[in-house]
Amino acid sequence: MIRIRKYFFLLKRFIQLFNKNFLFNTFINFLFLSSIIFCFTTIVLTTSINEGFKKDIQEKIINLDGYARIYSNHSLPLKNSEFTIIKKILSDEYKNIEYTQLINSEIILKTSNGSEGVFINLFDNNGMNVFNLNDFIIEGDFKKDALTIGSSIAKKLSININDDIYLFNHKNNNVRFVKVSAIFETNIADYDKHTIYADIDSFKDFLGYSFDAFDCVVINSKQDNFEVNNIVKNNDFITVTWEDRFSNFLLWLFSYDIPIKVLLLFIFIVSLLNISSSIYLDLLYNNKNNTLLYIFGLRKQEFIYMYLFKNVYIYLIGSFLSYILIRIFIYIQLSYDLISIPKSIYMLSSVPINFDVNYFIYLFSILLACIIFITLLFSILTITLNNPSKLIKK
Repeated sequence: MIRIRKYFFLLKRFIQLFNKNFLFNTFINFLFLSSIIFCFTTIVLTTSINEGFKKDIQEKIINLDGYARIYSNHSLPLKNSEFTIIKKILSDEYKNIEYTQLINSEIILKTSNGSEGVFINLFDNNGMNVFNLNDFIIEGDFKKDALTIGSSIAKKLSININDDIYLFNHKNNNVRFVKVSAIFETNIADYDKHTIYADIDSFKDFLGYSFDAFDCVVINSKQDNFEVNNIVKNNDFITVTWEDRFSNFLLWLFSYDIPIKVLLLFIFIVSLLNISSSIYLDLLYNNKNNTLLYIFGLRKQEFIYMYLFKNVYIYLIGSFLSYILIRIFIYIQLSYDLISIPKSIYMLSSVPINFDVNYFIYLFSILLACIIFITLLFSILTITLNNPSKLIKK
């Protein structure tokens, strides 16, 4: 306790000595503090936005397409009897899980304004929950005897609610005249322009499927960190997860990680150089003041501790201010959508943020270790090259 009081006393005298060069010392401390704040806010916010973007896009894909699909391992449609087996396995293995039968096929949608090739997804009564369609329908309601189409195709072909359109199945030359009852919007081009939904019982015969046949079982869950392995242990079925289905998209999504990390590394290095220069200038410019402290009875080891205490103290203030600024920005962004982005390009309407305090703690630890090392290195070099006892003799 006595030693700590001594450090505070010496630091107080140290500050008093600095009053003669207040502006320069203020500039040095400001450079140190601003470098810390810049480093923290830039790296943590950029990482949080990048992770938030990936997380939100992945969640949207899973919500729209399901977490996994179970197919027959014999390249044949599944039957209702097999669906009963799969349902039992799912109910035994997993909780809070949704599943639906699905038929997916390519057809042609035609109106008086043109035609478009689309994928039609037919699902059973539970399909609305599995695909979370209610979250994306912007006009109308889903009806069993009608279609739900994407906003882009509706805009392109000038389709409105209750309009009659033609469906053409080129595989068996079937044609059906049907109404549009709902329009959905996901801001994902492939879905909004090339996907439509309908009831499996109402349109199964149009696609040429028998009454008890379907392509696969789609499963989804609202559970956090939901994971599924090969659900069925025998060789009759195969499980395909969303990561398998969207592997190319995920490669594109994660392709920005390396450039972003290189940029953040560059920012960290620049900030560290600024911090190092401010510490060095602080020691160099106050060399004569350090000599006076030596006259007051400050030992070399205590001299090092004093500078270390000062720099760590400024660092703690800077990191605390950074955390406050980051929290304020996140609150404003999430509450008021401070920064908006084009939906058609980024699939989201505002900048997403996934703040993990571990990012902050990890950066805090690394930067603290660097500052301690730099302070010790420069302090020891200053004492070695500019020995206070020699300066007194001069």
